[in-house]
Amino acid sequence: MLDRTQRVLLDIAVGNAPQALFPVEIHRKFGFSTSVGALFDHSNFIPLNEALGDDLITTYRKQYETRNPPADTLRWAESHEDLTDEEIFSSWTGKTEPDDANLPVEI
Repeated sequence: MLDRTQRVLLDIAVGNAPQALFPVEIHRKFGFSTSVGALFDHSNFIPLNEALGDDLITTYRKQYETRNPPADTLRWAESHEDLTDEEIFSSWTGKTEPDDANLPVEI
């Protein structure tokens, strides 16, 4: 029963945030100044992949790869150029602002 419940909850979570199926190198794109929860990186994708399995992840990816969400969110993330190691380090120490720091936060 617990397995079925977990599976249903994971299905709902994926439907609510399908960008979780498409991990992004968040620190390489945004440094340490990114919106929390908007994207999954490879580390927080591991438990989802382990819970659902490769076959279901592949099926879900085919289902969601052109839908919105996550298409616009992923295009937005990919539109940011990769940061250098120095830029990533600077974002940790607070020496630089993200390139969209002047934009309003959407809630």
